[in-house]
Amino acid sequence: MNTPGFGKRVAARLQEDVKNGAQGLKIFKNFGMDLKYSTGERVHVDDPEFDTVFEKCAELKIPVLIHVAEPFGIFRSLGLSQRALAGVEGISGTRAARRRENIHRSKR
Repeated sequence: MNTPGFGKRVAARLQEDVKNGAQGLKIFKNFGMDLKYSTGERVHVDDPEFDTVFEKCAELKIPVLIHVAEPFGIFRSLGLSQRALAGVEGISGTRAARRRENIHRSKR
C-alpha cells in the first residue's frame, strides 16, 4: 500500500488470478474501517491508486464487490432494553441482538 506502483502490481496479480480461476474482486470492509496508510489516514476505495485495478477488472470483465464499512448504528451503545433482550436470547452484545431490537422497535 505504501509504496509507489501498488495499484499496478495489484492489477498484474489480478490478471494472473483470473487466469488461474478467480471470477471477481472483493474489497473487504477493512478499507473503510481500519486499513490505513503509513500516514495514519484511512485507505479509501476511491483512491486514484486503485484506478488501475478497477480498469483491469473492466478489461477482464469481472465483477467488483465492495463492502466498505459497517453502518454507524453498529457502534452505538446498547440501552438497558436491548441488553435485556440480548441476554434473554443468549447473545448479549452481538450485532444480531441489536438487529432484533431494531426490528422489534420498527413494529411498534
